[in-house]
Amino acid sequence: MKKKYRILFFIAFLLLGTIVAAQFRSIMYQNKQKSSETLRAEELKNMLDEEKVNITKLKAAIGENEKTMNQNLKVAVQNADDPTKKSELVKLDDIQLKAGLVDVQGQGIIIKLDDALAKKNYPAELLIIHDSDMKRIINELKVAGAQAVSINDERLLATSETICAGPTILVNKNKYPVPYVIKAIGNSDNLYKKINESDRIILMRRDGIRINIEKSKEVKILKYSGKLDTITQGLEVAE
Repeated sequence: MKKKYRILFFIAFLLLGTIVAAQFRSIMYQNKQKSSETLRAEELKNMLDEEKVNITKLKAAIGENEKTMNQNLKVAVQNADDPTKKSELVKLDDIQLKAGLVDVQGQGIIIKLDDALAKKNYPAELLIIHDSDMKRIINELKVAGAQAVSINDERLLATSETICAGPTILVNKNKYPVPYVIKAIGNSDNLYKKINESDRIILMRRDGIRINIEKSKEVKILKYSGKLDTITQGLEVAE
């Protein structure tokens, strides 16, 4: 009997040892895999960081080239002897300005908008800013004589849209959460009066939407930063 028990114990310990060894190998393999995945994730993060740096450098270089080009254009306008040529250069400069392809600066207003704080037994849809609110404000700014407008530094063009996307809005197809900052260049007194007395602004304030409107002598609005081909997508020259 004792010999039989020894054999059984031997088999049991052998099986246990095999199981422990297999488990140990499995743990070691998983740890190795995790280490490999962590290392790969770090490599990818470093590569992404490098690409971001390169993109920033390229954008800066493009900005400097465009700045030089605009300066050369102004010099060409000043030095042009041919009245026709000078007129065409002035038109080109004016087109770039109106098309939103250059940075602009001047007096105007800055509007900061944020959702209302939560209220008990108050409709949630009235506590948030909708794209319809933004469109109404933008339209009223234009009526008041705004020459250039941006939302969160996104230059608005004739083809720009503001679309509600849950708790965010899309501006030129880029997503932005609250708070929203609207900048408008124009007669600051006219713009301030129009927006401050706007029916939509009054209703939004009644619902608790946080709104701050300030006049400024130096409002800077950046140029349109998207791809130019998206502006005219779907359009063609009529013959």
